[in-house]
Amino acid sequence: DAATSRDLYERLAVQDHVDAFLGGYSTDLIMAQTVVAQQDKIPYVNGGGAATKIYQRGFSTIFGLLASIQSLALTECDFIQKMQADGKLPKPLKMAIVYENTPHGVDFNDGLGQCASKYPQNFQIAMSEAFDLHGKDFSPLLSKVKAANADAFMADAHLDDYITMQRQYKQAGLHNKFVTYGARGPEKAAREALGDGVDYIVAASWWSNQLPGPAVKAFVAKWAAAYPSMSPEWFSALPYETAQVLFLGLTTAGTTDKGQVVDALRKTDLKGTLMPTGVVKFQADGQVNLPFVVTQNLPAGSVVVVWPLSEATGKPVLPMP
Repeated sequence: DAATSRDLYERLAVQDHVDAFLGGYSTDLIMAQTVVAQQDKIPYVNGGGAATKIYQRGFSTIFGLLASIQSLALTECDFIQKMQADGKLPKPLKMAIVYENTPHGVDFNDGLGQCASKYPQNFQIAMSEAFDLHGKDFSPLLSKVKAANADAFMADAHLDDYITMQRQYKQAGLHNKFVTYGARGPEKAAREALGDGVDYIVAASWWSNQLPGPAVKAFVAKWAAAYPSMSPEWFSALPYETAQVLFLGLTTAGTTDKGQVVDALRKTDLKGTLMPTGVVKFQADGQVNLPFVVTQNLPAGSVVVVWPLSEATGKPVLPMP
């Protein structure tokens, strides 16, 4: 709840006099939390908020390690264009777009709209419609998807909506040549809920435990020792880097003075990180601009990196069987 979240952050600021914030997860909550950080001039570093609206309000103390959802959509378009060039997807690709009714979802829809405008020979929008978060019945929306007769089902959803929508998608007997839920796809919770119902879904994420860099391998090894029953997902890796970035800001500043910590964070140039490219720098608005990793679910619980080609661990199976 955004109002409750803001109240809790205000308590931390006013009653507990915290020096810095580590937050948070989900656009609507981070939008509320960062108002407190800005009004009290407290440095705030997060690894769970990607919507551009968070960073376009002129706030000076806010930093985020997730690249924008618009960039996510553009990355998927780059991958699709490669699949079209390889003869695996039709050209133009007719897209049925559904997206959560949040700044996060709007970014996704806008990104795909940019693709269609820039490359009309590659992309056409057959439908585009928003839905409310935490839905229980997506049948009416999926009926519109079916009627659109599109090649690709392009959805942007948080994890609970992804699971619910994909279950109802399968129950409705829908089938498209390409299916994505934006950043969602390979999560263990979805596999446990849907089994092979998530096979061949494509996702574009901020991180994958299959990235080849030494920092990723070291983190995965540490994780395996601590949590042997589960593999790390992006929403574990990104908070790890969030804490590391804030620690660097504090130690570089040599003080907990809020203004000096903010100045140090703004100059962040951290190398050897878990992130794609291994480098963390912030743009003027406080958000990073890093590439995404495209993965595809394969049968028997397998997940492969399919884009960029330099990081690929397997070959994509498209069109979807």
